[in-house]
Amino acid sequence: MMENSFKVAIIGGGLCGLALAIALQERNVPFMLYESRSSFTEIGAGLTLNAPALQSLSLIKPALGEAVIQMATRSLPPYEVSTMHIRYGADLRDHKEGDVIFELASPPPGMLFVHRQDVLSLLVEALDPENARLNKKFVSYRQRDDGLVDIYFADGSEETANMLVACDGIHSRVREVMFGKDNPISKPHFNGEGGYRGVIPMEKLEKSLGDEAHQSQLLLGPGGFLLYYPVSGGKNVNCAAWFKNDDWDCEDWVVPGNKEQFESQYKSWGSTARKILDSFDREKLMFWTIHHFVHQPDSFHDSRVILLGDAAHAMAPHQGAGAGQGVEDAIVFAEVLDSMIRKTRGSDNNGNESHMTLAPTAGSIAAALQAVENTRKPRFLEVQRMSTAAGKRWAEFYDQVMEGEELSTWVQSAKDQLAWIFGVDMANDVNIAIARFHELVAMS
Repeated sequence: MMENSFKVAIIGGGLCGLALAIALQERNVPFMLYESRSSFTEIGAGLTLNAPALQSLSLIKPALGEAVIQMATRSLPPYEVSTMHIRYGADLRDHKEGDVIFELASPPPGMLFVHRQDVLSLLVEALDPENARLNKKFVSYRQRDDGLVDIYFADGSEETANMLVACDGIHSRVREVMFGKDNPISKPHFNGEGGYRGVIPMEKLEKSLGDEAHQSQLLLGPGGFLLYYPVSGGKNVNCAAWFKNDDWDCEDWVVPGNKEQFESQYKSWGSTARKILDSFDREKLMFWTIHHFVHQPDSFHDSRVILLGDAAHAMAPHQGAGAGQGVEDAIVFAEVLDSMIRKTRGSDNNGNESHMTLAPTAGSIAAALQAVENTRKPRFLEVQRMSTAAGKRWAEFYDQVMEGEELSTWVQSAKDQLAWIFGVDMANDVNIAIARFHELVAMS
């Protein structure tokens, strides 16, 4: 690395890493993205993006937000801005299977349903390939006394950067190096839930459900819940059936599903749930467990290394906010770094900003990372907590047999939590983070 130059190293090319890379690219902040695989891929199918996630993408690059809106699938009119209908998944006292418990509305443009790989491909297209290196499996890092970070890869190569950003997901090797292999903070833990996921052709589900196959629905039934929503322009339906499973003791996170157990878990559900689950391919049935970070550190950065996205706050999927939190991380981090870089760029005799990027001081880097953490940590930890609580809320609803005021209080609590997640203004959060950065610089 040339003296006085500056570079950010991003480890991990999932949604968070790619979103951050594009945000830095758009702001002319030098970086290199390192991905362990031979191509940009992610596990999973359906993905929900809420209003703050879409705003974050638009702030990263306006064309990204527009493209996501174009590719996204919504429920059929008049429910385009409805996040979903929450319904009884089986008969319960005077309530019939399919009765609406409540409708959950999302701020415009509504909840967007997309295929994860479609969004990933969109981000890859926006990335300059010169700023990415594939087949680079991260092994370790070392922070040097001169303010640089040495980065070591499995192929024996080494790279050097001024900052290292971990976007390497729930299995984060950077997190493990930061806190130690045997530290409980380093490892995700099983959260007591497992289930079955599938992508069903719309034409197949339409035959049994009609137009309801095009609507996002959450069915709450005996011992669990079933979520489904349209993706891929309405060509497919993403489905997930989750159940409590406290006695899981297998090291594998995904295992072949047991057909008899699968069928016994929903035999007492209503006809809609049975029609959906009957559409699952029994020969490809897989049982998925949910893991998240239970033990969290006091700080998510160590000198010039910081954790973002799932590497920092892997969470249960039950509020549809996990991927969005990574995108929110990306825009806040990028804007704070842009502000930091602007302080180091000189001007020519005409007052024009120089394109030469000088290395910021150690104090500026420390202030930038602290400002990002101060802004993001309270929000992503609360969203993580809410996501865990939501799984318990949905799974236990049917067996609690609530009515009257108790049911109304339960419904309002669910609405309030999602309203809080949906209600943030990311432009305001960016401004708060930048202001905090300048405060910290002035104090140093």
